[in-house]
This record gives sequence, C-alpha cells and structure tokens, in this order.
Amino acid sequence: MGVIELTVIYARNLNKKDLFSQNDACVEFYVAEHTKQKTSVIQSAVPIWNEKFTINYEPNERVIHFHVYDQGILNIHKGIGYAKLDFSHLHPGHTEAHALTLFASALDMTPNGFLDVAVSVKS
Repeated sequence: MGVIELTVIYARNLNKKDLFSQNDACVEFYVAEHTKQKTSVIQSAVPIWNEKFTINYEPNERVIHFHVYDQGILNIHKGIGYAKLDFSHLHPGHTEAHALTLFASALDMTPNGFLDVAVSVKS
C-alpha cells in the first residue's frame, strides 16, 4: 500500500450555483470510491482551503478523482465541476502543484473553473 499527501489549495472561476449568494464550495476526492474525503465548506467566489490530507492507495490505483460541489440547503450538493489527476509518474519525496480544469462532469467537458492542488508521494 502506498501513501500520498494531498493539499487542496483553492478554486477559482467557479460557475455560480447559488441564486442569491456565493457558492458554499467543498471538494470531495478519492483514489478508491470507498475512501472518499472532503474539505470544509467555504462560502466564497474564490474558496481557499489550504487543507492537507493523507490518502492510502493500492499499487493499481493511481488516479485521484475530484468533485467540487456547492453545498445547498438541507445538505443537498449541486455539482460545480469534476477533475482527475494521474499521479503514476510521481516518485516518493517529489511534490507537484497542479491547476486542474474542472469540467461539468466526466462526460461533459464544459470548463467550470479551476482547482489548485499539490500532491506528494510519501511511499
């Protein structure tokens, strides 16, 4: 089993989902579907998280999936964008920063903003 450290830094140019206020944005991410983790919710046009997470992964799992949501009333999430990051080329001890384009969904490649992250393979 391997370990990566992920820092979710900030998002920008997000499509607005709230009618009367700014997005209440959060990022959900995972390598394997059963290992989902989530940032805090931030109400901002440019949410800044700077939150660090540790993710365990199996050798055959080398892609991080990101979903950015607007958290609505009654905890109902409205999708803002989707991105994925292949980290198979990273070597232990090396950190890379990425500005990921957020797409409407895995099937709809309409850009909906950007998500900045940093990833480092620990083992």
